[in-house]
Amino acid sequence: MSDSVVRETVSCYAFARFGRRWRLCLIERWETVDEANATWLRELIAARGWPGESLVGRQAAGAAWLITQHADRQPGFQEERLELLAVAVTAGDADPRHGALLEDRVRIARGQRQIFGSQLTQGPDGTLAPYPVRCPEEVEELRAAWGSSR
Repeated sequence: MSDSVVRETVSCYAFARFGRRWRLCLIERWETVDEANATWLRELIAARGWPGESLVGRQAAGAAWLITQHADRQPGFQEERLELLAVAVTAGDADPRHGALLEDRVRIARGQRQIFGSQLTQGPDGTLAPYPVRCPEEVEELRAAWGSSR
């Protein structure tokens, strides 16, 4: 089962409609897919370096970022790939929005405030809200600079 299929299955609808046992089964499968994808990407990077757009094309480069973004159970993996992705962004070889999203994800994992306000958390009542932002008054300017403006 592919990453996108698992994530589509584990939608808000599935969480609301099915019981705890079903949700736990889906989450377990989701995490298994994430682990396998991260292992594959780690091996690819060891052999070829970061798969930037010039090497693999825009779609595949985006998939490499998404695999990294979803590797939440491996924060060290995310941090290491963030450094590689930042170099690719600076060289114009990766989407700057991907750099911004991964930067926020890594900061949240470290217990730090995010920069771009891209990462959300679910409150006890089920509503989504952004994790705390480092400088809320600068978010729109920073998003625009990184091409992440809504």
